[in-house]
Amino acid sequence: MEAKVSEELNAFTKPTHYCDSDHKEIQAAARKLAEGTNTAFEQALRINRYVRDRYQFGFTPVTEKASDTLKGELGWCVTKTNLQIALLRSLGIPARYHQVALSKTSLKGIISNTIYRIIKDPIWFHPWCECFLDGKWIACDLYIDRFTYQAAINKGLYDAGYFPTVEWDGKTDLLIVNHWFKEDRGIHANYDPVVKEVDKELSQGPAFVLNTLVRQSNRFTKRLREKYS
Repeated sequence: MEAKVSEELNAFTKPTHYCDSDHKEIQAAARKLAEGTNTAFEQALRINRYVRDRYQFGFTPVTEKASDTLKGELGWCVTKTNLQIALLRSLGIPARYHQVALSKTSLKGIISNTIYRIIKDPIWFHPWCECFLDGKWIACDLYIDRFTYQAAINKGLYDAGYFPTVEWDGKTDLLIVNHWFKEDRGIHANYDPVVKEVDKELSQGPAFVLNTLVRQSNRFTKRLREKYS
Protein backbone atom coordinates (compact mmCIF):
# COMPACT_ATOMS: atom_id res chain seq x y z
CA MET A 1 0.00 0.00 0.00
CA GLU A 2 1.61 3.24 -1.12
CA ALA A 3 1.60 6.18 1.25
CA LYS A 4 -0.18 9.41 0.32
CA VAL A 5 1.78 12.58 1.02
CA SER A 6 1.23 16.31 0.92
CA GLU A 7 2.74 18.60 -1.69
CA GLU A 8 5.31 19.94 0.77
CA LEU A 9 6.69 16.42 1.27
CA ASN A 10 6.97 15.59 -2.42
CA ALA A 11 10.66 16.47 -2.59
CA PHE A 12 11.31 13.64 -0.15
CA THR A 13 9.62 11.04 -2.34
CA LYS A 14 11.38 11.78 -5.64
CA PRO A 15 14.20 9.75 -7.20
CA THR A 16 17.65 11.22 -7.81
CA HIS A 17 20.60 9.96 -9.81
CA TYR A 18 22.05 7.89 -6.95
CA CYS A 19 18.80 7.35 -5.08
CA ASP A 20 17.10 5.70 -8.06
CA SER A 21 13.84 4.80 -6.35
CA ASP A 22 12.18 4.58 -9.75
CA HIS A 23 14.46 1.70 -10.82
CA LYS A 24 12.43 -1.43 -11.56
CA GLU A 25 14.52 -3.63 -9.27
CA ILE A 26 14.22 -1.19 -6.38
CA GLN A 27 10.48 -1.04 -6.88
CA ALA A 28 10.20 -4.83 -7.09
CA ALA A 29 12.26 -5.26 -3.90
CA ALA A 30 10.16 -2.69 -2.07
CA ARG A 31 6.90 -4.35 -3.14
CA LYS A 32 8.19 -7.71 -1.93
CA LEU A 33 9.18 -6.25 1.43
CA ALA A 34 5.76 -4.63 1.72
CA GLU A 35 3.82 -7.85 1.09
CA GLY A 36 1.31 -8.51 3.86
CA THR A 37 1.67 -5.06 5.42
CA ASN A 38 -1.11 -2.54 5.85
CA THR A 39 0.73 0.59 6.99
CA ALA A 40 3.75 2.72 6.16
CA PHE A 41 4.94 2.03 9.71
CA GLU A 42 5.17 -1.72 9.03
CA GLN A 43 6.87 -1.12 5.70
CA ALA A 44 9.46 1.21 7.19
CA LEU A 45 10.30 -1.33 9.91
CA ARG A 46 10.76 -4.11 7.38
CA ILE A 47 12.96 -1.98 5.14
CA ASN A 48 15.11 -0.87 8.06
CA ARG A 49 15.76 -4.41 9.28
CA TYR A 50 16.30 -5.77 5.79
CA VAL A 51 18.89 -3.18 4.75
CA ARG A 52 20.57 -3.19 8.17
CA ASP A 53 21.39 -6.91 8.18
CA ARG A 54 21.21 -8.02 4.56
CA TYR A 55 24.11 -5.68 3.74
CA GLN A 56 26.76 -6.17 6.42
CA PHE A 57 29.28 -3.44 7.15
CA GLY A 58 31.93 -3.05 4.47
CA PHE A 59 33.17 -0.30 2.19
CA THR A 60 31.73 -0.11 -1.32
CA PRO A 61 32.03 2.68 -3.92
CA VAL A 62 30.44 5.85 -2.60
CA THR A 63 28.99 6.47 -6.07
CA GLU A 64 26.92 3.28 -6.07
CA LYS A 65 23.34 3.85 -7.03
CA ALA A 66 20.77 2.32 -4.71
CA SER A 67 20.02 -0.27 -7.38
CA ASP A 68 23.72 -1.26 -7.38
CA THR A 69 23.83 -1.59 -3.59
CA LEU A 70 20.71 -3.75 -3.78
CA LYS A 71 22.60 -6.34 -5.85
CA GLY A 72 25.62 -6.52 -3.53
CA GLU A 73 26.39 -7.96 -0.12
CA LEU A 74 28.06 -5.08 1.74
CA GLY A 75 27.38 -1.46 2.52
CA TRP A 76 28.28 1.44 4.78
CA CYS A 77 26.51 4.53 6.04
CA VAL A 78 26.30 6.36 2.70
CA THR A 79 25.26 3.45 0.50
CA LYS A 80 22.97 1.69 2.99
CA THR A 81 21.16 4.89 3.94
CA ASN A 82 20.77 5.65 0.24
CA LEU A 83 19.25 2.22 -0.40
CA GLN A 84 16.97 2.52 2.62
CA ILE A 85 15.68 5.88 1.40
CA ALA A 86 15.22 4.60 -2.16
CA LEU A 87 13.10 1.67 -0.94
CA LEU A 88 11.02 3.95 1.27
CA ARG A 89 10.48 6.48 -1.50
CA SER A 90 9.51 3.78 -3.98
CA LEU A 91 6.56 3.03 -1.67
CA GLY A 92 5.67 6.71 -1.41
CA ILE A 93 7.02 7.09 2.15
CA PRO A 94 8.81 10.44 2.51
CA ALA A 95 12.44 9.94 3.51
CA ARG A 96 15.37 12.31 3.85
CA TYR A 97 19.10 12.34 4.63
CA HIS A 98 20.28 13.90 7.88
CA GLN A 99 23.99 14.59 7.61
CA VAL A 100 26.31 14.88 10.60
CA ALA A 101 30.03 14.95 11.29
CA LEU A 102 31.31 12.37 13.74
CA SER A 103 34.61 11.32 15.26
CA LYS A 104 36.41 8.63 13.35
CA THR A 105 36.91 6.76 16.62
CA SER A 106 33.48 5.29 15.83
CA LEU A 107 35.34 3.02 13.38
CA LYS A 108 38.37 2.17 15.54
CA GLY A 109 38.85 -1.60 15.56
CA ILE A 110 36.01 -2.15 13.09
CA ILE A 111 38.14 -1.40 10.04
CA SER A 112 41.80 -2.09 9.31
CA ASN A 113 44.40 0.12 10.99
CA THR A 114 45.71 1.29 7.62
CA ILE A 115 42.34 2.61 6.47
CA TYR A 116 41.68 4.06 9.92
CA ARG A 117 44.89 6.09 9.82
CA ILE A 118 44.13 7.70 6.46
CA ILE A 119 40.50 8.59 7.19
CA LYS A 120 40.10 12.28 8.00
CA ASP A 121 38.77 13.28 11.39
CA PRO A 122 35.99 14.12 11.82
CA ILE A 123 34.09 12.15 9.20
CA TRP A 124 31.99 14.97 7.80
CA PHE A 125 29.51 13.10 5.62
CA HIS A 126 27.74 10.52 7.81
CA PRO A 127 24.06 10.36 6.85
CA TRP A 128 21.18 8.68 8.58
CA CYS A 129 17.67 8.21 7.25
CA GLU A 130 14.66 10.03 8.62
CA CYS A 131 11.24 8.89 7.43
CA PHE A 132 7.92 10.65 7.84
CA LEU A 133 5.54 8.46 9.85
CA ASP A 134 2.36 9.42 11.71
CA GLY A 135 2.92 13.10 11.06
CA LYS A 136 6.53 13.40 12.22
CA TRP A 137 10.08 12.73 11.09
CA ILE A 138 11.74 9.78 12.82
CA ALA A 139 15.44 8.91 12.61
CA CYS A 140 16.43 5.31 11.86
CA ASP A 141 20.22 5.20 11.57
CA LEU A 142 21.80 2.26 9.73
CA TYR A 143 25.34 2.93 10.90
CA ILE A 144 26.10 -0.74 11.43
CA ASP A 145 24.48 -4.18 11.07
CA ARG A 146 23.67 -6.28 14.13
CA PHE A 147 26.35 -8.89 13.36
CA THR A 148 29.20 -6.37 13.25
CA TYR A 149 27.66 -4.59 16.24
CA GLN A 150 27.59 -7.78 18.28
CA ALA A 151 31.17 -8.60 17.31
CA ALA A 152 32.26 -5.12 18.40
CA ILE A 153 30.45 -5.49 21.74
CA ASN A 154 31.90 -8.95 22.34
CA LYS A 155 35.44 -7.79 21.57
CA GLY A 156 35.06 -4.71 23.74
CA LEU A 157 35.32 -2.20 20.90
CA TYR A 158 31.95 -0.70 21.82
CA ASP A 159 30.53 -0.09 25.26
CA ALA A 160 26.88 -1.17 25.43
CA GLY A 161 26.35 1.66 27.90
CA TYR A 162 26.68 4.31 25.19
CA PHE A 163 25.76 2.11 22.22
CA PRO A 164 22.96 -0.07 23.63
CA THR A 165 21.15 -1.22 20.50
CA VAL A 166 20.79 -1.20 16.73
CA GLU A 167 17.08 -2.04 16.99
CA TRP A 168 14.57 0.55 15.80
CA ASP A 169 10.95 0.45 16.99
CA GLY A 170 9.58 2.75 14.28
CA LYS A 171 8.25 5.17 16.88
CA THR A 172 11.31 6.81 18.42
CA ASP A 173 14.58 8.12 17.00
CA LEU A 174 17.43 5.65 16.71
CA LEU A 175 20.60 7.76 16.68
CA ILE A 176 23.40 5.21 16.87
CA VAL A 177 26.28 7.68 16.48
CA ASN A 178 25.34 10.06 19.32
CA HIS A 179 28.44 9.15 21.33
CA TRP A 180 30.70 10.28 18.47
CA PHE A 181 28.63 13.27 17.31
CA LYS A 182 30.61 16.41 16.37
CA GLU A 183 28.41 18.66 14.23
CA ASP A 184 25.00 18.75 12.58
CA ARG A 185 25.44 19.27 8.82
CA GLY A 186 21.76 19.60 7.89
CA ILE A 187 18.91 17.92 6.06
CA HIS A 188 18.95 16.83 2.40
CA ALA A 189 16.22 15.71 0.03
CA ASN A 190 18.93 15.07 -2.58
CA TYR A 191 22.26 13.67 -1.35
CA ASP A 192 23.85 13.49 -4.81
CA PRO A 193 25.99 16.66 -4.37
CA VAL A 194 27.44 15.28 -1.14
CA VAL A 195 28.19 11.94 -2.80
CA LYS A 196 30.05 13.73 -5.58
CA GLU A 197 32.08 15.74 -3.05
CA VAL A 198 32.97 12.62 -1.07
CA ASP A 199 33.98 10.84 -4.28
CA LYS A 200 36.20 13.79 -5.20
CA GLU A 201 37.89 13.63 -1.79
CA LEU A 202 38.41 9.86 -1.97
CA SER A 203 39.74 10.04 -5.53
CA GLN A 204 42.77 12.19 -4.72
CA GLY A 205 45.13 9.21 -4.61
CA PRO A 206 45.72 6.28 -6.99
CA ALA A 207 42.51 4.30 -7.38
CA PHE A 208 44.23 0.91 -7.30
CA VAL A 209 45.83 1.71 -3.95
CA LEU A 210 42.53 2.74 -2.40
CA ASN A 211 40.76 -0.31 -3.84
CA THR A 212 43.44 -2.63 -2.42
CA LEU A 213 43.19 -1.05 1.02
CA VAL A 214 39.39 -1.25 0.95
CA ARG A 215 39.47 -4.95 0.10
CA GLN A 216 41.93 -5.58 2.92
CA SER A 217 39.77 -3.63 5.36
CA ASN A 218 36.62 -5.48 4.34
CA ARG A 219 38.40 -8.80 4.93
CA PHE A 220 39.46 -7.48 8.35
CA THR A 221 35.84 -6.63 9.23
CA LYS A 222 34.59 -9.99 7.94
CA ARG A 223 37.08 -11.84 10.16
CA LEU A 224 35.93 -9.72 13.12
CA ARG A 225 32.32 -10.80 12.52
CA GLU A 226 33.24 -14.44 12.06
CA LYS A 227 35.31 -14.59 15.25
CA TYR A 228 33.27 -12.51 17.67
CA SER A 229 29.61 -12.33 16.61
